[in-house]
Amino acid sequence: MIKPIIHRAAAALGMLLLALPTHAASPLTIGYQPTIDLIPAFIAAQQGMFTAHGIEATLVGGSGAIQISGLVARSLDITNPTVPQLLQAIDSGLDLVIIGGANMMSPQAGEFAAVVRTGESLTQPKDFIGRKVGVNTVGSFLHVLFVQWLTNHHVDPAAVTFIEIPFPQMGDVLRQGTVDAVVSVEPFVARMVAAGTGIATNGFVRDFPAGMPVAVYAAERSWAEQHRGEIDGFRAAMREAEKSFAANPEQGRADTLKYLKMPPPALAAMKIPPISIDLAPGGINEWITIMRGQNLVTGKLDASTILWK
Repeated sequence: MIKPIIHRAAAALGMLLLALPTHAASPLTIGYQPTIDLIPAFIAAQQGMFTAHGIEATLVGGSGAIQISGLVARSLDITNPTVPQLLQAIDSGLDLVIIGGANMMSPQAGEFAAVVRTGESLTQPKDFIGRKVGVNTVGSFLHVLFVQWLTNHHVDPAAVTFIEIPFPQMGDVLRQGTVDAVVSVEPFVARMVAAGTGIATNGFVRDFPAGMPVAVYAAERSWAEQHRGEIDGFRAAMREAEKSFAANPEQGRADTLKYLKMPPPALAAMKIPPISIDLAPGGINEWITIMRGQNLVTGKLDASTILWK
């Protein structure tokens, strides 16, 4: 009689386990700007790290402006704006917080550059006086940096004419001679150089400390307070993805093809800046000082309240 009893007990235990509630992964809609800097998020999605940490992630690409509006509209839970975009949104009254870092400044990475039209010789800040320079958006990350570079070297930014040009059109506009230089980002820099349209220099980037954050991951404060578990899972997955990329960069680059939509050889040639989800407040306060000096923010901003703990 022992075996039937054991069988009945095992069956009862199995039915009990089936009846227990299961913990489904938490859905999370994550906005991202389609650049190489987001490689940990791509890895975490492709290699199942989000799922392993209890996150059912949906990645949605879009510009920095779309990232902020997505938070406001509640169509995105976590977004990926640049620091200037985020600080201006907070200064305008939005209660947003930084839940993690993305890419950092690094002159060695060569990710950002001023591309000077072929035939022109513009290397020093004073050389840009009276010139026309294309930027993707006035008040954007690269525009703010370039203006600060001019200011640091005693050149009045008002002496330079800035013209808004979307990144994909910069090469054509530069070739036509409408502008003398453009301030751009990869992969557009490499494309302009390869086409012979201009010569790239990232000298202006060297004015700023290495490790200064460029883009971050952000959320509404009220949402963050109600979803601490999801934020913990998101951060854990991103840290795991960073380690995976360090150990196997080729696989990491392959994981990005789904999101960046560019030829594998072009992707393989792109340099990648330092990336870390963990962020210190110093770089944020550095941005606040720069932006206040350019009158881009006017309110009281402090990294200690903007960084989510």
